[in-house]
Amino acid sequence: VDVPMYPSVEHDLAIVVDRNLPAKRVEQMIQSAGGKLLDSVRLFDVFEDEKKLGADKKSLAFSLSYRAKDRTLTSEEVDRQHEHIVAKVTRATGGAVRS
Repeated sequence: VDVPMYPSVEHDLAIVVDRNLPAKRVEQMIQSAGGKLLDSVRLFDVFEDEKKLGADKKSLAFSLSYRAKDRTLTSEEVDRQHEHIVAKVTRATGGAVRS
């Protein structure tokens, strides 16, 4: 097993989307927007509550791991890439970030 030389940086993303949208599709969108710094994406929570989220909505929470093979990432690099992913995925899904 290869142990990475450089640490990963973890960020969570919770996005409210239409209940019919498969989580796997959102995960694919995240990976597609992630670029070379996105190391992995993992769904860790699905939340549905009509009172809190609205009718026919669900919240999908993902753990995103960023890593570079050749260096330690700066927080600015990770934040910029994370914001890019959030913008692309919210635009593509019509979803909204859940705070």
